[in-house]
Formats: sequence, C-alpha cells, structure tokens
Amino acid sequence: MNFKLPLIPGDKANHYIYGLLIFALCYIVVGALISSIISIIVAGSKEVYDHYNPGHTASWADIVWTLLGSATAAILIFWF
Repeated sequence: MNFKLPLIPGDKANHYIYGLLIFALCYIVVGALISSIISIIVAGSKEVYDHYNPGHTASWADIVWTLLGSATAAILIFWF
C-alpha cells in the first residue's frame, strides 16, 4: 500500500500558520472574542491589500486558510 497525503500549497500553509499565530498571540492579550475579530480583520485586510497592489493576487481561499488557522488555535486553546 502506497498512500499519498494531499499537499497544501506553500501559500495556503503560510496563511494557515499566520492565522494560528495571530489568534494565539492576540488571545494572550485580549481574549478569544477580540482575537477572532482581529483574525477576520487581518485576513480580509491582507486580501484587500493584495487586490489593489500589482504583482499580488487576492484570493478568497487565502482568507479561508487564515481563518482555519485561527479556528485551529481556538480549538487547541479551549481543548487543553
């Protein structure tokens, strides 16, 4: 049996990790609700920036991956 796991593209993996870090670091300072709001604002703002700057590519998938990272951090924090 030769199983191949799906690979996450590097850009999406970066968004995931940054989302996780943004939530975790903000949670230490301001708590879960504000950390969630900050994660949403940062994810959306980054894609707005990418949309209006030549050479950058905006993507809804990038927002989703950032918020998945934030959600993972929230689950890990509340689980343990």
